[in-house]
Order: sequence, then C-alpha cells, then structure tokens
Amino acid sequence: IKKALEFDGPKYIQVCSPCPRGWRSDASDTVKIGRMAVETAMYPLFEMENGEIKDAKKIKDRKPVEEYLQVQGRFEHLFEKEEGEEVIEELQRFADENAERFNLDK
Repeated sequence: IKKALEFDGPKYIQVCSPCPRGWRSDASDTVKIGRMAVETAMYPLFEMENGEIKDAKKIKDRKPVEEYLQVQGRFEHLFEKEEGEEVIEELQRFADENAERFNLDK
C-alpha cells in the first residue's frame, strides 16, 4: 500500500480475507487459512506495474490445494462425494498454473 501511494493515478489492491462464518472455519484459523491460500498458489501474492508483473512472493514448500480446502467447512462436500476428487484435481491444476504463471516455486 505504501508503494501504491507513491504513484500518481489509480491503484487496485485486492485482499483475500477469510470469512469464518461463511467459510465455516474456526475464527482462530483465519490467518492460517489466508497463508494457506498463498502457500498453495490458489491466491498468489504479486505486484504489477503498468500491466506487468514486477514481483511475486515465492513459495518455499508449496502445499497441496487439498490441505487448504480441508480446513474450510464450505468444501466438506468435496471430500464426501466421488465427484469431489475431480473438482479438487481441477483446483490443483489452477494452483499449478498460478505457480507457473507467476514463477512462484523457489
């Protein structure tokens, strides 16, 4: 935010804010879930200037998306039904594409 304030013109900042009630998770896990979103590459942290990626937070040991989903009650149906496996695999592909696009893996 400090860097964005240094530039003239419009800025856009998007923040992932876990919602314990809506995501059906324990409020004490809010920070953990936010970090897991980044550590799985589901929600990469990156910076852009003039439409170009300038920096992205590298992930030392990327975690599987399944770990991120398991701590959220809103996704428990994916672990109860066979069709959920396909959805989890698709989400993992999405995260893998993010890791590649933003060069996140160390």
